[in-house]
Amino acid sequence: MSENIIKKNTITKLSGILKLGITIASLILVFVFCLPAYAADQYSENVVPKMTSATSPSPFIVTSDKSYLASNDPYKAFDHSSLATNSNGSDYWYTLSGPASLTIDIGTPKRIQKINLTSFGVRTGEGNGSVKNWNIFGSNDGNTFTLVSSGLQENTLGSVLPLANYVTLTKSYEFENNNSFRYYKFQIVDSYFGNSAGIAELEMFEKVTTTPNAPANPIATPGDKTVTLNWDAVDGTTGYNVKWGETSGNYTKSYTVQTATYNVPNLTNGTTYYFVVSALNGISESANSIEVSATPYASEKLKLVLEKNEEKQLSVTDDLTDNADMTWTSSDTSIATVDANGKVKALKPGNTIITSTSKDGSYTETINVLVVDLDYQLAVDLVIGDTCRLTVDDLTNTANVTWTADDTTIATVSSKGKVTAVGEGLTYVTATDASGNEIGRIYIRVRK
Repeated sequence: MSENIIKKNTITKLSGILKLGITIASLILVFVFCLPAYAADQYSENVVPKMTSATSPSPFIVTSDKSYLASNDPYKAFDHSSLATNSNGSDYWYTLSGPASLTIDIGTPKRIQKINLTSFGVRTGEGNGSVKNWNIFGSNDGNTFTLVSSGLQENTLGSVLPLANYVTLTKSYEFENNNSFRYYKFQIVDSYFGNSAGIAELEMFEKVTTTPNAPANPIATPGDKTVTLNWDAVDGTTGYNVKWGETSGNYTKSYTVQTATYNVPNLTNGTTYYFVVSALNGISESANSIEVSATPYASEKLKLVLEKNEEKQLSVTDDLTDNADMTWTSSDTSIATVDANGKVKALKPGNTIITSTSKDGSYTETINVLVVDLDYQLAVDLVIGDTCRLTVDDLTNTANVTWTADDTTIATVSSKGKVTAVGEGLTYVTATDASGNEIGRIYIRVRK
C-alpha cells in the first residue's frame, strides 16, 4: 500500500472522529500517543547513472516494447531529467497504447527495494500522473522474469489543468525483495487516460545494510570455573556473539547476548581459554574483536604451604586445648591428615582442604593446604624467630601479590610471602592482587 493511500485512510478515519465531536486538540493527542514511530529505512543513491543513450554509460542498456514517438526514447526515463515542456518533449518515455514495458540491464545483480516513479500527464481533463497500475519484475537472464512488486500511482493533483501545462508527479514505493537481479522490467498495466502513459523518470534504490563496528576493548576476568567478559557497547546493535575455545584463533563455542557483558560458565579451572566478540545489527555481523584470554581458577586461593612429612599446628584460640572442642577434617587424607587437636601432617604433594567446625555447628572455617617437595616452611602457630612461607597459588604468581602484616611487632612478611615471628601475640597477614583487591588473610600466632 502506498504512503498516500495510508495517509488517505488515516484522514478518513480521523474525519469520522471529528464528526463525533472530538476537538482538534484531542485529535492531536491521538496522533502523538496512538501512532507508533518507526525508524526509517536507509537507501543507496540511485543505482542507475544518468543515461545519455540506450547503451551509455556502459554496461547499462535500456529497451522497451513500444514508444509513442522516436523522440520518446526509453532511456529518457533514466536521463535524470523530469522536466515536462510539451507533448513532444524529449525528457520522458511515452507510450500511446498499453500495457507497455520498460526494461533496464544494470550489469551487476542488485537487490532493488525502492523506486521513485515520476509519472507524466499531457492532456487537460486527465490531471496529473497518467500511470495508474504498475508491476516491476526481476530477471538474471533477461528472458524469465519474476514479479517483484505491484503498485498504484494515485492521481492526487486533480484534473483541471491549462492545456499548455504538462505536469509530473513523483511518488516513492518501498517493497520487500529477497533476490538480486540484473534485469528489471517496469510494466505499465493501465493509465488514467485511455491506454497512453508516460514516465518522466524512474529511479531505483537498494536498502543500505551497514556492517556494525567490531566491539572494542574486550576484557576477560577469570573466576572460579568462569570468565567474565566486558567490552565497549557498539551503537545500533541488536546483540553480540561471544565466541571462545581452548586454542588461540579456534573458537568452538559461542553464545548470543544483548548486553556488552557475559559470564562464560562451566569452564575448567587451570585451562586457558581464548575469547572474541562480534556485534550484530539484525542484518549483518561485524568482524571479531581482538582476542583476549583468561585462565579460570579455584575461588579458594590462599594456601598453607607444607613440605612433605612436615607437621604444623593449627589453632582457633590462644589456648591450644580449645582445639579439642572442634572437629577437624581433611578433604584428602592421602595428601595431608589432621588430628583431633588440629595438627596437620603433610604426606605427599597435592592440595587438600582442612576444615575446623565447632561442636554446635555455629562456626566453621577452612584453609587450603598445598603440600610440595620444596624446602619451604609455613606455620600458623610459630615460636619467636621462626619463619614460614605463604602463597596464593602453586608458587607461579607470587610477584603479582602484595603481602601486608597487620601488626609488625608480632610478625613481619616479605614481598614474597615470607613470614617472620617477632613477638608474642596474634596478628594476621593479608594478600592483595595487583588491583588492590583482597585475596585472603591468614592469622599468625607467635609464642615464646
